Amino acid sequence: MNVITKIFEEYFSDDVDTHEQSELLVNHYAYSSKEERAAMDYVLITLCGRSLVSILDMLKKESEEKCSEKDLAQEPILPGFDIQKLK
Repeated sequence: MNVITKIFEEYFSDDVDTHEQSELLVNHYAYSSKEERAAMDYVLITLCGRSLVSILDMLKKESEEKCSEKDLAQEPILPGFDIQKLK
């Protein structure tokens, strides 16, 4: 087994609420220094090929598409969070 496999194995065996984990991750990123953000992005890019801002952009686009298809009001990915502050 390699490190990446073990990381995902541990992640998927955890029963913590993923919405809560998402909020913690984004909040930590938002209040981190540029150096800390770069380190977090490096790990994420290594794991999945995308930075956190790229992932949040993807989620926002998916949410907008779903809402426009259903003609519903768009719900924020993380309430009270502005992705533009990270760019």
